[in-house]
Formats: sequence, C-alpha cells, structure tokens
Amino acid sequence: MSTAKTRILLDADQIARTFAEVIKKYPKSGRAPDAMLKLAQSFMGMGQKTEGCTTLGALKVKYPTAQKKLLDLAVKRAGEAGCGK
Repeated sequence: MSTAKTRILLDADQIARTFAEVIKKYPKSGRAPDAMLKLAQSFMGMGQKTEGCTTLGALKVKYPTAQKKLLDLAVKRAGEAGCGK
C-alpha cells in the first residue's frame, strides 16, 4: 500500500473516532445526529460497509426527532450502499 493511501486511511480512521467521540460525549447535542451520519459515511469510505449500514440504521432509532433532511439523507446513503441487502 502506498504511503499516501496509508495516510488517508489513518486520517479517515481518526476522523471516524472523532465523530464517535462526539456522539459518546454529547449524545443529546443537536450535532450528534449529524456526527452519527458522518460516522456512517466515514465507515463506508473506509470500506466498512457493515459498520456503516449499522450506524445508518441506528441513527433513526437513536435520533427519531432529528431534522427530516438528515434522516432522509441517511436513508438515501443506506440505499446507495445497498444496506439491508
């Protein structure tokens, strides 16, 4: 694996950890649902489809009153990734 690709994956991993930390530390924050969506997208970007799909599915359960636009985007991303198939 090239050095640049390794660095990108390490950066993506750190980004995913940061989003997970936001959700853990501030679960009632208005930004937590967005962090959860971005965490799912980070998983997908790293090729971790199962984790990404699980996170997308959990978003609506954990944050059912999140902005409709965000919930709709989560459904769209799940469809694009083939979650549940």
